[in-house]
This record gives sequence, C-alpha cells and structure tokens, in this order.
Amino acid sequence: MKIAVPYLAGDVNAHFGCTESFLIAEADNGQVVRASVFEDDGMQHDHSGIAGFLKQQGVDVILAGGMGAPMQQALKMQGFELYCGVTGRAGEAVEAFLRGDIEQSHSTCGHHHGGHHDGAHRSN
Repeated sequence: MKIAVPYLAGDVNAHFGCTESFLIAEADNGQVVRASVFEDDGMQHDHSGIAGFLKQQGVDVILAGGMGAPMQQALKMQGFELYCGVTGRAGEAVEAFLRGDIEQSHSTCGHHHGGHHDGAHRSN
C-alpha cells in the first residue's frame, strides 16, 4: 500500500492544492518500509495533474488537510481513498493511519483562492 501526504516542512500541508511536494510512504503489514518526498512542481491547483502524478507513483491512499470539493472529486474518480482533515507531522499521520487512528472525513478547503472559479467551498 502506498500513502501520500501533501508535505510542507515536515507537516501535512493544510492546503492540498497548493502543495509543492508529497511524502509518499510504502507500507507492508502495517509498517512503513519506505518513505520519500517527491516534488510536484507546477501542478498547484491542477486537479487532473496532481491525480495523474499520484497515480503514476502507485498511491492508494491520500491523507490530507483541507481539500476543495473539485479536487476530492477528481481524486475519487481516479480511485484514491481519501482522508481529509488530517493535521500534524506528515510521518506521524502515516503511522496513525496504519494504526487505524484516522477516520475518513471529507473536510473541504475553508478559505478563498484568488484565481479559483471552480465553485469550491469558500468562506470569509
């Protein structure tokens, strides 16, 4: 199983669509056997680009902070299992998931994006 976490300075990036890198961990029998950080330069807010990148990496599960509804839809259409509302250190989030301590949630992004015209949930 491969698990991807949007990565920012060791933490779960709270804004999935703006992330410039992902921690991708490979797990076997509930243990992390390999973890690497991959750059996704230039794909910020590119729903199909991010989905394709993660698919190419063989990712099964995505642990994320906030994520807009269009991005969630694009990822689900690609067959990813999503867990939103995740916070804290990226590596610890992967371990918590493997222990079964993270429940599925569909938290959406809760702030305004200057260039978005996709109907994502916005506040403020």
